[in-house]
Amino acid sequence: MRKPFFASYWFWHCGEGFQTILFTWYMAFHARLSATEIGFYQSLQLFPFLLFTILGGSVTDRIGARTSFTAATGLFALVLAGYGLTTGTFSPWLFGAYCLVSGILSAVSNPAIDTFIPHLDETDYEVDEKQRTVALTEGGMEKIETLLRDAGQLKG
Repeated sequence: MRKPFFASYWFWHCGEGFQTILFTWYMAFHARLSATEIGFYQSLQLFPFLLFTILGGSVTDRIGARTSFTAATGLFALVLAGYGLTTGTFSPWLFGAYCLVSGILSAVSNPAIDTFIPHLDETDYEVDEKQRTVALTEGGMEKIETLLRDAGQLKG
């Protein structure tokens, strides 16, 4: 039963990484922005993410991890598609708005992924300081699976 949890977590973070690569590629090759301008837009996306992460956690607490993640990811897909369909030329204001909205939506969806981590205690994971790794114990994995099942995130 380890695979569903790790597969979904892996998929989420790969998507975030892929978005960052596409984001940078778009700014460098399509919009032909300088390194300074690229840094500005990346910070414009990161700022609301950092600012609204607490709000994202509050939303997740109120409506549940599954609903929060699904809604934020769906809205992000609509925003991304909407921006892609707007115009073939670069618009700083429109792109800036996209950066702000995508940062907020990432802040709302990210806590949904990390909702279950605070439920672990020291017996649920092993730390290997030499290798700089952390791994769930069998008991920790069972606890995460139970939490995911209770939240409707894992079936079986």
